[in-house]
Amino acid sequence: MRHRVGVQTRANILTQLRRRKRSPTPSPGGRACERIPGRPSSVDAELIRIDILRAARAAFIDNGYAGAGVEQIARQGGVAKITVYRRFGGKEQLFAEVAEQALREMHECFSATHTELTEVRPVLEHIVAQLDAWSRDVSLQAILQLVLREEERFPALVRRLQGEMDGLLATLAERIQTWQADGQVQTGDVQLAARQLIVLAAGTLHDLLSPERRMPAANWQSAVVRLLLQQWNSRA
Repeated sequence: MRHRVGVQTRANILTQLRRRKRSPTPSPGGRACERIPGRPSSVDAELIRIDILRAARAAFIDNGYAGAGVEQIARQGGVAKITVYRRFGGKEQLFAEVAEQALREMHECFSATHTELTEVRPVLEHIVAQLDAWSRDVSLQAILQLVLREEERFPALVRRLQGEMDGLLATLAERIQTWQADGQVQTGDVQLAARQLIVLAAGTLHDLLSPERRMPAANWQSAVVRLLLQQWNSRA
């Protein structure tokens, strides 16, 4: 299983940082500043952080919070255990950082559901495509589920996760309310309609199906849009 770390991949971050490294900052005397021997450069430091977070994400997904250990994470990240403690303080802070990354990814996905379009069908197609892609990110879903299971230890993270979902629900309900006011759909309960949209678009079990039986994303998204339009008695 591949475990993402943030929206930017290690490769494109590495490219950006190496580009900076090839252009050393001149000193006031005109000579390039030299790095102190033994101290990681900004490039190395960022790559170490990325590798630790990737290893931590994989360890938490594979073993749960209780089963993952700092020593294991350090080994998988290719660093000494003391390096993990120096940079993140310990497992609790490390998990919080991994969860924060997942919440940022979730927020960006939900933000991408916004569109300036107004007609029902193209807007639904756009929203369903975004939510379907989010639901297919196995690594992200695993971390978010783990956050929920660790509510007692990380209540603030769970509140943020719930806040993101509430915000998405409110945004979709407002959009559906506008369509209903315009006579484009007939849904009655807009909150229920918004929940239907989220569950159908992002609540599927794609990854439990074998590859040969799994419906292609485009086919699934089209089917969801057709079903919702029928359910809402839309003229679109």
